Amino acid sequence: MGTLIDIMEGVGDDPWLVLGDFNTVRDPSEVNGTSGDISNVVEEFQDCIRSTGLLDLPMQGETYTWHNCSHGARSLWKKLDRMMANAHWFRRWPNAIQYREHLIIPR
Repeated sequence: MGTLIDIMEGVGDDPWLVLGDFNTVRDPSEVNGTSGDISNVVEEFQDCIRSTGLLDLPMQGETYTWHNCSHGARSLWKKLDRMMANAHWFRRWPNAIQYREHLIIPR
């Protein structure tokens, strides 16, 4: 998370969009299934997002972006992929949204 903070400190007034697999969730509501105690990781990610001033793009479509390929009680879904932008980006593209369509790729 430190690298993201370092990068965003040098952005200035430029519009920035950051997207990808952050390998963590922002809130426990972004997990469907048993994932153990994630409170420390969630808090660290929230602190990082707050310090960079990034905001999530509004999302339509599927909520979860990752599944552990298990079934029943072991099934686990998470929102790991996200798109976030700074205020300068939102001023330039105020109506932008992200659309998610989950595609199952057979093994």
